[in-house]
Amino acid sequence: MESSEQSDGIPRGRAGGGAHPRLLDVVEQLIGPDVLFHYSKLHLKAPHVGSVVEWHQDFSYYPHTNTDLVTALIYLDDATTENACLRAMPGSHRRGLADHCVDGHFRGKVTGPDAPDPAQAVPIEAPAGSVVFIHCLLLHYSSPNRSDRFRRAFLPAYRAADAYPDLLRPPREPQRARRDAPAR
Repeated sequence: MESSEQSDGIPRGRAGGGAHPRLLDVVEQLIGPDVLFHYSKLHLKAPHVGSVVEWHQDFSYYPHTNTDLVTALIYLDDATTENACLRAMPGSHRRGLADHCVDGHFRGKVTGPDAPDPAQAVPIEAPAGSVVFIHCLLLHYSSPNRSDRFRRAFLPAYRAADAYPDLLRPPREPQRARRDAPAR
């Protein structure tokens, strides 16, 4: 990633804050030293606005030849259960890709026997500036923001250089996405 540090210590460049050396150090610990920037996005959950983001695994939206992909969710506001912080199912990234289809069609959400018990979900509450690393197979969701406060986040995502987009794999074939070795 192209980047140059300014006098304020904030790297500037094509990937912006997603190229900060400390952030990339952690990403390398998670998916290995040969890291590529995959994409970035902003999540904006305004007060009293928004909808549920159903249980899902990010890998279902962008299948690759392996699961060495990670997203850094950087909270820009304090994230609490009241303003719809991320909720995750601990250890779910080790179970492989769940079925994201309904009636045989990809719907981008996990239902039926693969659906997690919401009572076992862990809220990922954290102050603004905190970083949460999300493995591409981690089951997670968020509810609507019913509070009076924003819940904004910046999400740069990364992949190992040997994780190639698998554009030929239909979303209905979750078994092919599993690796022989368990997720880290």
